[in-house]
Amino acid sequence: MNDQHGKFSVEAYGDTVRYELIGAFNEKAAAECTEAIKHHINSLYTQRFKLLNFQNKFEGSTPGAYRIANELNEWLNGQDMIPKAIVSHSSVIAQIDQLYVPSKKRQNIQYFTDEKDAIQWLESQ
Repeated sequence: MNDQHGKFSVEAYGDTVRYELIGAFNEKAAAECTEAIKHHINSLYTQRFKLLNFQNKFEGSTPGAYRIANELNEWLNGQDMIPKAIVSHSSVIAQIDQLYVPSKKRQNIQYFTDEKDAIQWLESQ
């Protein structure tokens, strides 16, 4: 039985880790996504890195999944992350994300509705 809810993709290129969240996430999906993100960050040839997160198909998370996302962001705060850009179709999802993942407050992070604008901002950092 597969009890994972939510799908994700993660890839690394240059100094950037790009990941996309699809659907509604439970703890299992959040934990697997977290491990994939950490793996890709650790595989980069550089210590300093950027994150590009796509949430256009993201539908939200359970409280446990948000707890895991907060733990990931606490870990990121101890790494040499330069900026993080989040592309989201919904300002409500972004507000919920900010409420349940308070560790993001220490990050150089911007929310965008357009991928091109997000990439341009990342490149300027």
